Amino acid sequence: MRIAGLSENDFHGNPSGVDVEVVARGLPVFFSRTYGARPVHARRSDFHFLVAHTGVSSATAAVVADVAGARESDGGRSDAVLRELGVLSREGRRVLEEGTPGALGPLMNRAQELLASLDVSSVGLDSLCRAALAAGALGAKLSGAGRGGAIVALVTGPEAAPAVEDACRRAGATDACSAALLRAPAEVRS
Repeated sequence: MRIAGLSENDFHGNPSGVDVEVVARGLPVFFSRTYGARPVHARRSDFHFLVAHTGVSSATAAVVADVAGARESDGGRSDAVLRELGVLSREGRRVLEEGTPGALGPLMNRAQELLASLDVSSVGLDSLCRAALAAGALGAKLSGAGRGGAIVALVTGPEAAPAVEDACRRAGATDACSAALLRAPAEVRS
């Protein structure tokens, strides 16, 4: 993990560390710079997601630098948005732990609105989110730094993923895949 973290730091400039933690654990995590990554103990594993890629790459370091620059000059507006995103993240963790998939969608949609207000979304990301929602996704938001890359959409189940994938591809997605939430084994959850 240390070597992967160093590599990510070289590539992204100021990474959160979330990517390395998730891949190393193979489970959902809740991450904060203060406490690091902590596993999320999902009560149920029937949270189903579709990830759709815009085909556009984006420099994470540049996006992070732009947001940092805005924070210095916008009179606290960005800080308020970032605080609300933190609240949404904590609420999302609670929803996963309680096992209520339907409650996660609105949180994802609000997060996407806030991320767009920070100018980290893009026309392509917004288009994929709209397409996913129109095809029945419960929620959709950008994933990662934004301005390219992918969205993640919450779908009602594995049977719903093909329709959402088709809609995203029609809206310009170059690739897509679906996945279900993984749960920690009982011995890890206790």
